[in-house]
Amino acid sequence: MIKRSLWDRWFGQGSFVFHVTLLTGGTLVGQGLFVLLSPLLSRLYSPAAFGIMGVFVSTVGVLASVATLRYELAIPLPSADKEAWLLVWSGALTTGVFGVFLSLLSFWIGPRYLACFNIHFENVEQQHIFLLTLPLGVGILGIYQILTYWLIRYKRYRALAGSKVAIGGVTVGSQLGLGLLDSGGWGLVVGWILGRIAAIGVGMMAERQEGVLWPRDAPFFPGVNALLREMRRFVRFPLLSMPASLMNAMGVELPLLMSASLFGPEVAGWFAFARRIVYGPMSLIGRSVSQVYVGSLCEAIGSCDQSALRLFDSISRRLFLLAVVPFGLLGLLAPWLFRWIFGPAWHVSGVLIQYLAPAYLVHFVVVPLSQTLNLLERQDWQIAWDTSRLGLVLCVFLFAKVCGWSYVRTFMVYSLVSTFMYLVFYWLMRRALVQRITLQK
Repeated sequence: MIKRSLWDRWFGQGSFVFHVTLLTGGTLVGQGLFVLLSPLLSRLYSPAAFGIMGVFVSTVGVLASVATLRYELAIPLPSADKEAWLLVWSGALTTGVFGVFLSLLSFWIGPRYLACFNIHFENVEQQHIFLLTLPLGVGILGIYQILTYWLIRYKRYRALAGSKVAIGGVTVGSQLGLGLLDSGGWGLVVGWILGRIAAIGVGMMAERQEGVLWPRDAPFFPGVNALLREMRRFVRFPLLSMPASLMNAMGVELPLLMSASLFGPEVAGWFAFARRIVYGPMSLIGRSVSQVYVGSLCEAIGSCDQSALRLFDSISRRLFLLAVVPFGLLGLLAPWLFRWIFGPAWHVSGVLIQYLAPAYLVHFVVVPLSQTLNLLERQDWQIAWDTSRLGLVLCVFLFAKVCGWSYVRTFMVYSLVSTFMYLVFYWLMRRALVQRITLQK
Protein backbone atom coordinates (compact mmCIF):
# COMPACT_ATOMS: atom_id res chain seq x y z
CA MET A 1 0.00 0.00 0.00
CA ILE A 2 2.85 2.38 0.79
CA LYS A 3 4.55 1.71 -2.53
CA ARG A 4 1.25 2.20 -4.31
CA SER A 5 0.61 5.54 -2.62
CA LEU A 6 4.10 6.79 -3.40
CA TRP A 7 3.68 5.85 -7.05
CA ASP A 8 0.33 7.64 -7.26
CA ARG A 9 1.76 10.70 -5.53
CA TRP A 10 4.62 11.11 -8.00
CA PHE A 11 3.39 9.50 -11.24
CA GLY A 12 -0.40 8.99 -11.01
CA GLN A 13 -2.99 11.19 -12.68
CA GLY A 14 -3.08 14.55 -10.90
CA SER A 15 0.44 14.14 -9.52
CA PHE A 16 3.29 16.62 -9.95
CA VAL A 17 5.00 14.50 -12.60
CA PHE A 18 1.69 14.01 -14.45
CA HIS A 19 1.10 17.77 -14.59
CA VAL A 20 4.68 18.48 -15.68
CA THR A 21 4.38 15.79 -18.37
CA LEU A 22 1.11 17.29 -19.57
CA LEU A 23 2.53 20.80 -19.88
CA THR A 24 5.80 19.55 -21.34
CA GLY A 25 3.88 17.53 -23.92
CA GLY A 26 2.03 20.63 -25.05
CA THR A 27 5.29 22.53 -25.19
CA LEU A 28 7.06 19.84 -27.17
CA VAL A 29 4.25 19.66 -29.72
CA GLY A 30 4.34 23.41 -30.25
CA GLN A 31 8.11 23.68 -30.31
CA GLY A 32 8.46 20.48 -32.31
CA LEU A 33 6.62 22.16 -35.17
CA PHE A 34 9.12 25.01 -35.10
CA VAL A 35 12.11 22.64 -35.01
CA LEU A 36 10.75 20.60 -37.89
CA LEU A 37 10.09 23.68 -40.02
CA SER A 38 13.19 25.67 -39.01
CA PRO A 39 15.20 24.46 -42.03
CA LEU A 40 12.54 26.11 -44.20
CA LEU A 41 12.36 29.29 -42.10
CA SER A 42 16.15 29.63 -42.14
CA ARG A 43 16.05 29.66 -45.94
CA LEU A 44 13.06 32.00 -46.21
CA TYR A 45 14.42 34.64 -43.81
CA SER A 46 17.90 36.16 -43.62
CA PRO A 47 19.97 36.54 -40.41
CA ALA A 48 19.19 40.28 -40.52
CA ALA A 49 15.44 39.50 -40.54
CA PHE A 50 15.88 37.32 -37.47
CA GLY A 51 17.86 40.20 -35.96
CA ILE A 52 14.89 42.55 -36.39
CA MET A 53 12.63 39.88 -34.92
CA GLY A 54 15.03 39.44 -32.01
CA VAL A 55 15.01 43.16 -31.20
CA PHE A 56 11.20 43.15 -31.31
CA VAL A 57 10.78 40.12 -29.02
CA SER A 58 13.45 41.31 -26.59
CA THR A 59 11.88 44.77 -26.35
CA VAL A 60 8.41 43.31 -25.83
CA GLY A 61 9.74 40.92 -23.19
CA VAL A 62 11.36 43.72 -21.20
CA LEU A 63 8.31 45.99 -21.37
CA ALA A 64 5.83 43.20 -20.58
CA SER A 65 7.71 42.49 -17.36
CA VAL A 66 6.38 45.78 -15.96
CA ALA A 67 3.07 46.12 -17.84
CA THR A 68 1.07 44.07 -15.31
CA LEU A 69 2.94 45.46 -12.27
CA ARG A 70 3.46 41.73 -11.56
CA TYR A 71 0.03 41.36 -9.96
CA GLU A 72 -0.35 38.09 -11.84
CA LEU A 73 2.23 36.51 -9.53
CA ALA A 74 -0.19 37.00 -6.62
CA ILE A 75 -3.19 35.35 -8.34
CA PRO A 76 -2.53 31.84 -6.87
CA LEU A 77 -2.13 33.20 -3.31
CA PRO A 78 -5.57 34.42 -2.02
CA SER A 79 -7.82 31.78 -0.48
CA ALA A 80 -10.97 33.41 -1.87
CA ASP A 81 -11.64 33.25 -5.61
CA LYS A 82 -13.17 36.74 -5.61
CA GLU A 83 -9.88 38.20 -4.37
CA ALA A 84 -7.94 36.39 -7.08
CA TRP A 85 -10.38 37.75 -9.68
CA LEU A 86 -9.61 41.27 -8.43
CA LEU A 87 -5.92 40.61 -9.12
CA VAL A 88 -6.77 39.45 -12.65
CA TRP A 89 -8.51 42.75 -13.31
CA SER A 90 -5.71 44.73 -11.64
CA GLY A 91 -3.12 43.24 -13.99
CA ALA A 92 -5.36 43.59 -17.06
CA LEU A 93 -6.15 47.27 -16.45
CA THR A 94 -2.54 48.23 -15.76
CA THR A 95 -1.56 46.41 -18.96
CA GLY A 96 -4.12 48.39 -20.96
CA VAL A 97 -3.01 51.74 -19.52
CA PHE A 98 0.63 50.86 -20.11
CA GLY A 99 -0.10 49.88 -23.71
CA VAL A 100 -1.79 53.22 -24.45
CA PHE A 101 1.15 55.07 -22.91
CA LEU A 102 3.61 53.07 -25.05
CA SER A 103 1.62 53.84 -28.21
CA LEU A 104 1.97 57.55 -27.57
CA LEU A 105 5.61 57.27 -26.57
CA SER A 106 6.65 55.13 -29.55
CA PHE A 107 6.27 57.95 -32.07
CA TRP A 108 8.33 60.30 -29.91
CA ILE A 109 11.41 58.22 -29.17
CA GLY A 110 10.74 55.17 -31.37
CA PRO A 111 12.91 56.15 -34.37
CA ARG A 112 15.88 56.94 -32.14
CA TYR A 113 15.37 53.66 -30.29
CA LEU A 114 15.49 51.66 -33.53
CA ALA A 115 18.58 53.56 -34.69
CA CYS A 116 20.41 52.46 -31.54
CA PHE A 117 20.10 48.86 -32.70
CA ASN A 118 20.88 49.51 -36.36
CA ILE A 119 17.29 48.73 -37.39
CA HIS A 120 16.40 50.49 -40.64
CA PHE A 121 13.33 50.13 -42.85
CA GLU A 122 12.70 50.90 -46.50
CA ASN A 123 10.24 53.70 -45.74
CA VAL A 124 8.64 55.64 -42.90
CA GLU A 125 5.38 53.70 -43.15
CA GLN A 126 7.13 50.41 -42.34
CA GLN A 127 8.84 52.04 -39.38
CA HIS A 128 5.53 53.36 -38.04
CA ILE A 129 3.89 49.95 -38.38
CA PHE A 130 6.76 48.33 -36.50
CA LEU A 131 6.52 50.90 -33.69
CA LEU A 132 2.78 50.28 -33.38
CA THR A 133 3.24 46.52 -33.12
CA LEU A 134 5.46 46.95 -30.04
CA PRO A 135 2.64 48.17 -27.73
CA LEU A 136 0.34 45.55 -29.25
CA GLY A 137 2.86 42.80 -28.50
CA VAL A 138 3.34 44.05 -24.94
CA GLY A 139 -0.41 44.06 -24.30
CA ILE A 140 -0.92 40.59 -25.73
CA LEU A 141 1.98 39.12 -23.77
CA GLY A 142 0.76 40.79 -20.55
CA ILE A 143 -2.73 39.31 -20.94
CA TYR A 144 -1.26 35.88 -21.63
CA GLN A 145 0.81 36.09 -18.43
CA ILE A 146 -2.32 36.91 -16.43
CA LEU A 147 -4.26 34.05 -18.02
CA THR A 148 -1.40 31.67 -17.28
CA TYR A 149 -1.46 32.33 -13.53
CA TRP A 150 -5.26 32.25 -13.45
CA LEU A 151 -5.12 28.76 -14.93
CA ILE A 152 -2.34 27.76 -12.53
CA ARG A 153 -4.52 28.78 -9.57
CA TYR A 154 -7.13 26.19 -10.57
CA LYS A 155 -4.53 23.71 -11.86
CA ARG A 156 -6.00 23.84 -15.37
CA TYR A 157 -2.88 22.32 -16.85
CA ARG A 158 -4.69 20.89 -19.86
CA ALA A 159 -5.77 24.40 -20.83
CA LEU A 160 -2.17 25.61 -20.40
CA ALA A 161 -0.90 22.74 -22.52
CA GLY A 162 -3.37 23.65 -25.26
CA SER A 163 -2.21 27.26 -25.22
CA LYS A 164 1.39 26.16 -25.63
CA VAL A 165 0.48 24.04 -28.65
CA ALA A 166 -1.30 27.07 -30.12
CA ILE A 167 1.75 29.28 -29.62
CA GLY A 168 4.02 26.91 -31.51
CA GLY A 169 1.62 25.89 -34.25
CA VAL A 170 0.15 29.29 -35.13
CA THR A 171 3.46 31.14 -34.82
CA VAL A 172 5.38 28.81 -37.08
CA GLY A 173 2.52 28.34 -39.54
CA SER A 174 2.05 32.09 -39.89
CA GLN A 175 5.77 32.77 -40.26
CA LEU A 176 6.12 30.08 -42.88
CA GLY A 177 3.11 31.23 -44.87
CA LEU A 178 4.15 34.89 -44.78
CA GLY A 179 7.70 33.93 -45.68
CA LEU A 180 6.44 32.18 -48.80
CA LEU A 181 4.66 35.42 -49.70
CA ASP A 182 7.99 37.26 -49.53
CA SER A 183 7.01 39.37 -46.51
CA GLY A 184 10.60 39.86 -45.38
CA GLY A 185 11.17 40.21 -41.66
CA TRP A 186 7.55 41.22 -41.12
CA GLY A 187 6.44 37.61 -41.33
CA LEU A 188 8.42 36.74 -38.22
CA VAL A 189 6.93 39.59 -36.18
CA VAL A 190 3.34 39.06 -37.31
CA GLY A 191 3.62 35.31 -36.72
CA TRP A 192 4.82 35.91 -33.17
CA ILE A 193 1.82 38.14 -32.43
CA LEU A 194 -0.71 35.75 -33.99
CA GLY A 195 0.72 32.86 -31.97
CA ARG A 196 0.14 34.66 -28.64
CA ILE A 197 -3.37 35.73 -29.66
CA ALA A 198 -4.20 32.11 -30.50
CA ALA A 199 -2.78 30.96 -27.15
CA ILE A 200 -5.07 33.36 -25.26
CA GLY A 201 -8.09 32.17 -27.21
CA VAL A 202 -7.33 28.49 -26.72
CA GLY A 203 -6.62 28.96 -23.01
CA MET A 204 -9.90 30.82 -22.43
CA MET A 205 -11.98 28.32 -24.40
CA ALA A 206 -10.41 25.37 -22.58
CA GLU A 207 -11.00 27.04 -19.19
CA ARG A 208 -14.63 27.67 -20.08
CA GLN A 209 -15.08 24.00 -20.92
CA GLU A 210 -13.48 22.87 -17.63
CA GLY A 211 -15.20 25.43 -15.41
CA VAL A 212 -15.99 29.14 -15.61
CA LEU A 213 -13.89 32.10 -16.65
CA TRP A 214 -14.55 33.98 -13.41
CA PRO A 215 -15.99 33.10 -9.96
CA ARG A 216 -19.75 32.54 -9.92
CA ASP A 217 -20.21 34.65 -6.77
CA ALA A 218 -18.32 37.65 -8.19
CA PRO A 219 -19.41 40.23 -10.79
CA PHE A 220 -17.54 40.31 -14.07
CA PHE A 221 -16.16 43.78 -13.23
CA PRO A 222 -15.74 44.08 -9.45
CA GLY A 223 -15.57 47.87 -9.21
CA VAL A 224 -12.83 50.46 -8.86
CA ASN A 225 -12.86 50.67 -5.05
CA ALA A 226 -12.49 46.92 -4.67
CA LEU A 227 -9.64 46.91 -7.19
CA LEU A 228 -7.78 49.65 -5.35
CA ARG A 229 -8.13 47.82 -2.03
CA GLU A 230 -6.73 44.62 -3.51
CA MET A 231 -3.89 46.45 -5.24
CA ARG A 232 -2.91 48.07 -1.93
CA ARG A 233 -3.02 44.71 -0.18
CA PHE A 234 -0.54 43.17 -2.61
CA VAL A 235 1.52 46.32 -3.09
CA ARG A 236 4.77 44.41 -2.46
CA PHE A 237 4.49 42.88 -5.93
CA PRO A 238 4.66 46.17 -7.89
CA LEU A 239 7.10 47.67 -5.39
CA LEU A 240 9.51 44.73 -5.15
CA SER A 241 8.66 41.99 -7.65
CA MET A 242 8.21 44.37 -10.59
CA PRO A 243 11.69 45.98 -10.34
CA ALA A 244 13.20 42.54 -9.89
CA SER A 245 11.28 41.25 -12.91
CA LEU A 246 12.36 44.23 -15.00
CA MET A 247 16.01 43.73 -14.14
CA ASN A 248 15.69 39.99 -14.74
CA ALA A 249 14.15 40.57 -18.18
CA MET A 250 16.82 43.12 -19.03
CA GLY A 251 19.51 40.69 -17.94
CA VAL A 252 18.07 38.04 -20.27
CA GLU A 253 17.35 40.30 -23.25
CA LEU A 254 20.28 42.71 -22.97
CA PRO A 255 22.76 40.42 -24.81
CA LEU A 256 20.61 40.37 -27.95
CA LEU A 257 19.91 44.09 -27.86
CA MET A 258 23.57 44.92 -27.23
CA SER A 259 24.75 42.54 -29.94
CA ALA A 260 22.50 44.37 -32.41
CA SER A 261 23.84 47.72 -31.21
CA LEU A 262 27.55 46.72 -31.25
CA PHE A 263 27.75 44.21 -34.11
CA GLY A 264 24.67 44.86 -36.27
CA PRO A 265 21.40 43.00 -36.96
CA GLU A 266 23.13 40.09 -38.70
CA VAL A 267 25.05 39.05 -35.56
CA ALA A 268 21.89 39.65 -33.53
CA GLY A 269 20.07 37.39 -35.99
CA TRP A 270 22.61 34.59 -35.56
CA PHE A 271 22.25 34.86 -31.80
CA ALA A 272 18.45 35.13 -31.94
CA PHE A 273 18.18 32.06 -34.17
CA ALA A 274 20.53 30.05 -31.95
CA ARG A 275 18.55 31.04 -28.86
CA ARG A 276 15.26 30.20 -30.51
CA ILE A 277 16.42 26.77 -31.64
CA VAL A 278 18.04 25.67 -28.38
CA TYR A 279 17.15 28.01 -25.55
CA GLY A 280 13.55 28.51 -26.66
CA PRO A 281 12.31 24.89 -26.46
CA MET A 282 14.32 24.14 -23.31
CA SER A 283 13.07 27.32 -21.68
CA LEU A 284 9.45 26.48 -22.43
CA ILE A 285 9.95 23.02 -20.91
CA GLY A 286 11.37 24.79 -17.88
CA ARG A 287 8.30 27.06 -17.73
CA SER A 288 6.07 24.00 -17.72
CA VAL A 289 7.97 22.68 -14.71
CA SER A 290 7.89 26.12 -13.10
CA GLN A 291 4.13 26.53 -13.45
CA VAL A 292 3.50 23.22 -11.67
CA TYR A 293 6.28 23.93 -9.17
CA VAL A 294 4.64 27.22 -8.14
CA GLY A 295 1.37 25.46 -7.32
CA SER A 296 3.11 22.68 -5.39
CA LEU A 297 5.45 25.02 -3.51
CA CYS A 298 2.56 27.21 -2.33
CA GLU A 299 1.12 24.14 -0.61
CA ALA A 300 4.48 22.93 0.74
CA ILE A 301 5.49 26.29 2.24
CA GLY A 302 2.56 26.19 4.64
CA SER A 303 3.71 22.93 6.21
CA CYS A 304 6.15 22.88 9.13
CA ASP A 305 8.35 20.13 7.71
CA GLN A 306 11.03 20.01 5.01
CA SER A 307 8.69 19.18 2.13
CA ALA A 308 9.43 22.49 0.34
CA LEU A 309 13.19 21.90 0.48
CA ARG A 310 12.79 18.30 -0.68
CA LEU A 311 10.64 19.49 -3.58
CA PHE A 312 13.29 22.08 -4.54
CA ASP A 313 16.17 19.57 -4.40
CA SER A 314 14.28 16.86 -6.25
CA ILE A 315 13.26 19.08 -9.15
CA SER A 316 16.69 20.67 -9.57
CA ARG A 317 18.35 17.25 -9.60
CA ARG A 318 15.95 15.88 -12.21
CA LEU A 319 16.32 18.93 -14.40
CA PHE A 320 20.10 18.62 -14.38
CA LEU A 321 20.00 14.92 -15.28
CA LEU A 322 17.53 15.68 -18.08
CA ALA A 323 19.65 18.43 -19.66
CA VAL A 324 23.32 17.55 -19.13
CA VAL A 325 23.63 15.11 -22.03
CA PRO A 326 21.76 17.18 -24.69
CA PHE A 327 23.71 20.33 -23.87
CA GLY A 328 26.96 18.41 -23.79
CA LEU A 329 26.32 17.10 -27.30
CA LEU A 330 25.38 20.57 -28.52
CA GLY A 331 28.63 21.93 -27.14
CA LEU A 332 30.49 19.45 -29.34
CA LEU A 333 28.40 19.27 -32.52
CA ALA A 334 26.42 22.53 -32.82
CA PRO A 335 28.45 24.22 -35.65
CA TRP A 336 28.33 21.13 -37.84
CA LEU A 337 24.63 20.52 -37.10
CA PHE A 338 23.59 24.10 -37.88
CA ARG A 339 25.51 24.18 -41.17
CA TRP A 340 24.05 20.85 -42.25
CA ILE A 341 20.43 21.39 -41.14
CA PHE A 342 19.86 25.11 -41.59
CA GLY A 343 22.34 26.03 -44.30
CA PRO A 344 25.82 27.61 -44.44
CA ALA A 345 24.46 31.04 -43.47
CA TRP A 346 23.76 29.75 -39.95
CA HIS A 347 27.13 28.18 -39.12
CA VAL A 348 27.91 31.07 -36.76
CA SER A 349 24.79 30.30 -34.72
CA GLY A 350 26.25 26.88 -33.97
CA VAL A 351 29.57 28.44 -32.94
CA LEU A 352 27.76 30.73 -30.50
CA ILE A 353 25.92 27.76 -28.99
CA GLN A 354 29.25 26.06 -28.27
CA TYR A 355 30.22 28.93 -26.00
CA LEU A 356 26.77 29.39 -24.51
CA ALA A 357 26.07 25.71 -23.71
CA PRO A 358 27.25 25.87 -20.03
CA ALA A 359 25.15 28.97 -19.35
CA TYR A 360 22.10 27.41 -21.00
CA LEU A 361 22.51 24.22 -18.96
CA VAL A 362 22.59 26.07 -15.63
CA HIS A 363 19.78 28.36 -16.81
CA PHE A 364 17.61 25.34 -17.60
CA VAL A 365 18.05 23.98 -14.08
CA VAL A 366 17.69 27.22 -12.12
CA VAL A 367 15.02 29.28 -13.92
CA PRO A 368 12.08 26.86 -13.33
CA LEU A 369 12.72 27.41 -9.60
CA SER A 370 13.06 31.18 -9.91
CA GLN A 371 9.75 32.07 -8.20
CA THR A 372 11.00 30.57 -4.93
CA LEU A 373 12.21 33.88 -3.50
CA ASN A 374 8.98 35.66 -4.46
CA LEU A 375 6.81 33.01 -2.83
CA LEU A 376 8.99 33.16 0.30
CA GLU A 377 8.60 36.96 0.25
CA ARG A 378 12.36 37.45 -0.10
CA GLN A 379 12.01 39.97 -2.91
CA ASP A 380 14.94 41.88 -1.42
CA TRP A 381 17.28 39.00 -2.27
CA GLN A 382 15.69 38.73 -5.71
CA ILE A 383 16.29 42.41 -6.42
CA ALA A 384 19.90 42.20 -5.19
CA TRP A 385 20.63 39.26 -7.50
CA ASP A 386 18.86 40.75 -10.51
CA THR A 387 20.72 44.03 -10.05
CA SER A 388 24.07 42.28 -9.78
CA ARG A 389 23.43 40.06 -12.81
CA LEU A 390 22.29 43.00 -14.93
CA GLY A 391 25.32 45.07 -13.91
CA LEU A 392 27.77 42.29 -14.75
CA VAL A 393 26.14 41.55 -18.13
CA LEU A 394 26.18 45.24 -19.00
CA CYS A 395 29.87 45.44 -18.02
CA VAL A 396 30.68 42.56 -20.39
CA PHE A 397 29.28 44.41 -23.41
CA LEU A 398 30.74 47.75 -22.32
CA PHE A 399 34.16 46.13 -22.10
CA ALA A 400 33.55 44.58 -25.51
CA LYS A 401 32.88 48.01 -26.96
CA VAL A 402 35.82 49.72 -25.26
CA CYS A 403 38.31 46.93 -25.92
CA GLY A 404 37.09 46.16 -29.43
CA TRP A 405 36.30 42.50 -28.75
CA SER A 406 34.89 40.32 -31.50
CA TYR A 407 31.39 38.99 -31.07
CA VAL A 408 32.76 35.48 -30.44
CA ARG A 409 34.94 36.61 -27.53
CA THR A 410 32.10 38.75 -26.17
CA PHE A 411 29.68 35.84 -26.04
CA MET A 412 32.31 33.57 -24.50
CA VAL A 413 32.82 36.00 -21.59
CA TYR A 414 29.07 36.52 -21.31
CA SER A 415 28.58 32.76 -20.99
CA LEU A 416 31.06 32.55 -18.09
CA VAL A 417 29.46 35.47 -16.25
CA SER A 418 25.94 34.12 -16.78
CA THR A 419 26.88 30.64 -15.55
CA PHE A 420 28.42 32.04 -12.37
CA MET A 421 25.42 34.26 -11.59
CA TYR A 422 22.86 31.46 -12.02
CA LEU A 423 24.86 29.28 -9.63
CA VAL A 424 24.71 32.13 -7.10
CA PHE A 425 20.95 32.39 -7.67
CA TYR A 426 20.52 28.67 -6.95
CA TRP A 427 22.41 29.04 -3.67
CA LEU A 428 20.26 32.03 -2.61
CA MET A 429 16.99 30.18 -3.25
CA ARG A 430 18.06 27.12 -1.32
CA ARG A 431 19.39 29.29 1.50
CA ALA A 432 16.00 31.05 1.75
CA LEU A 433 14.18 27.72 2.00
CA VAL A 434 16.50 26.52 4.76
CA GLN A 435 15.92 29.74 6.69
CA ARG A 436 12.12 29.38 6.38
CA ILE A 437 12.29 25.83 7.75
CA THR A 438 14.45 27.01 10.65
CA LEU A 439 11.98 29.77 11.54
CA GLN A 440 9.01 27.42 11.38
CA LYS A 441 10.65 25.12 13.89
